[in-house]
Amino acid sequence: MSDLLITLQHQGDQSFAVLQNHTIGSAVTNAVFIYDDSNERNVPGSRHSDGTDTLHNFAGKKSGQQWRFAIEDNAASHVGTNHSLFIFLEKQQDLTNGITATINPGACREDFIFVPPEATNLTIRVGVLVGTGPLSFEVCPLDGSGLCKSNYINGGSSTIAIDKNDVPPLRSDFYLVRL
Repeated sequence: MSDLLITLQHQGDQSFAVLQNHTIGSAVTNAVFIYDDSNERNVPGSRHSDGTDTLHNFAGKKSGQQWRFAIEDNAASHVGTNHSLFIFLEKQQDLTNGITATINPGACREDFIFVPPEATNLTIRVGVLVGTGPLSFEVCPLDGSGLCKSNYINGGSSTIAIDKNDVPPLRSDFYLVRL
């Protein structure tokens, strides 16, 4: 598989992920590849996408439209067959209703929330229900612009708030909440 470039693209925007970029150096027979860039460490046997264009490029976006899975073989004498393809998309829970999540040791969880144009503030409250922490969490603009606000929890709960007077100020956009 060292001669394969495997990509996944979403119709309707230019987002794509490079799942495999010539990184497995031997032949593969009857293998299953599971790609999960979430860092939650809750999918046994999964691996991260290759390169900088990862499955995170689809974060906060709707799943509608068509998905394109492409395999490019760069070796003229090699022959291969893809017997099956399954794409599992996990719908994000609505943070505005509150959620309960389990964070595995050494793992992190990322959720996304849209701030509408009429919003004046965004407040994220995180509590530790079981265990003592410490647990870090941060809230960042999804597009990577601006600064993240972060906090630590050693038990109990903690809050991050962003409003129109912050630098940079709250704006209508998707925000990443990382635990």
